[in-house]
Amino acid sequence: MGLFIRRLIDNINHILNNNRYKNRNNLMNINNLTVSFDTADGEIKAVDNVSFSLEDGEILALVGESGCGKTVLCKSLMGLLPENALVTAHDMVNENLQVNRRFAMVFQNPFTALDPTMRIGKQIEEAIRIKNKKFNRVQVKTRVCELLEQVGIDNPKERSRLYPHELSGGMRQRVVIAIALAADPQILLADEPTTALDVKTQAQILSLLKQLNRETGMSMIFVSHDLYVVSQIADRVVVMKDGRIVENGSVQQIFETSKSEYTKKLLEAARIIHGDKSNNEDYKA
Repeated sequence: MGLFIRRLIDNINHILNNNRYKNRNNLMNINNLTVSFDTADGEIKAVDNVSFSLEDGEILALVGESGCGKTVLCKSLMGLLPENALVTAHDMVNENLQVNRRFAMVFQNPFTALDPTMRIGKQIEEAIRIKNKKFNRVQVKTRVCELLEQVGIDNPKERSRLYPHELSGGMRQRVVIAIALAADPQILLADEPTTALDVKTQAQILSLLKQLNRETGMSMIFVSHDLYVVSQIADRVVVMKDGRIVENGSVQQIFETSKSEYTKKLLEAARIIHGDKSNNEDYKA
């Protein structure tokens, strides 16, 4: 058995042996979600009749190649699609999902997600004031420092005065996560949050997301094209291709008894890309 496969199995067993994954309540149901775009060349369907559920405290991975509909699906939940988007669905949420704290999103590139002309503390303040309209200035400043500490940024008072370009890529992504946490979401949508980062920083961000999931009980939809990354964080996996779900199952089912040929190709691609580097400490979240 190769080191890559052993590492995948170790990740899966760690998830399965953790009691926090048992006895969860259903948080959200997506039924027959379709997203199309009205273009000059006609209607283009990006998400085609997709259905899945998300449980309270669960980390669900959306996996597939670029252009398969993962990001469009997440943006449809956030209401961030352009005006030419046509969305149809049934029962996208249920009674366990509170209207005022449903979703927050972490985007792939933290540099473009942040305003380069504003200090990071001010950007976090904006998110805090949306959620806590009655907070006074001192409470907002205190909350900024709390959030920065929560995402692993030390000296938060001093760091809050910095601009995005004064931070590393990993630090910028931590700031984006802090902004998302300011909304106290029940569901965090993480759209390939580690793709633009080096391997070591990628592992640190994955570790942070798992820690936040444990500490807050927040559910996550984690978008990725890399099944090795998914093996380190997900409880369950939804595999998408051409806007449709081709496979949906527990992390154990997807990695050990996958039935879809497309999923098997993604697994093979992950093995080729990561290979025996998977035993490197820099790869471990």
